[in-house]
Amino acid sequence: MRRILRLALYLVAVLPLGSLVLMALAAYRAFARVQKADPEWKPAFRVLAWARAWCLLYRVPWDFALSILHNEQASTPRTILPRESRLFPEGAPAEIYPLGDVSIFKGPSVGPGQVLRVNVETLWEQVKPPLRAAVVAGSYLDLARVGFERQSTWAAVRIMRESLDAAGPRPGDETGGADLNEAARIYNGGRNYNSNAVAYANAADTFRGKLA
Repeated sequence: MRRILRLALYLVAVLPLGSLVLMALAAYRAFARVQKADPEWKPAFRVLAWARAWCLLYRVPWDFALSILHNEQASTPRTILPRESRLFPEGAPAEIYPLGDVSIFKGPSVGPGQVLRVNVETLWEQVKPPLRAAVVAGSYLDLARVGFERQSTWAAVRIMRESLDAAGPRPGDETGGADLNEAARIYNGGRNYNSNAVAYANAADTFRGKLA
């Protein structure tokens, strides 16, 4: 617990000041790997850097996180769409990380990991100081903005961690390794099975295999 607290304090105290040096090498390496696995996918460097840091903190397998981010296809900023700009009452930015689930009650989904609004708000209610200052933004919509990658990737990795915990170990795996396919399915569709979530999990497996 003390080790986790020290790492959390480090992330809060040092990284927001602009020091991404310790994550830079890992993020550059990840960028090379994902480009080899899918040359069309060009995630923002800051997304990879912050996601890597949070994966270390929450012990989320890095290739699993990359497969989720790849599935979501929301890690590259693009020009905001008219239907998205209407959600920003105080002025929409020119570019955002794509919004998803805009028309559903629990939405929209925000950030590179496409975390539902209700899940973002629940995570923010639960997080405690000192980490709270580093991961809570003024609005859930800020997580779609360029420059809020620290907050948006934190939310995504926290949901990944919850999905891994809910999935449990792989059947027959005496080492206790997480069932990554089941975790990806839960990340996309919750505990109830549906064909879209199963396909999502299988796509994550396929991409993860390409990273090897």
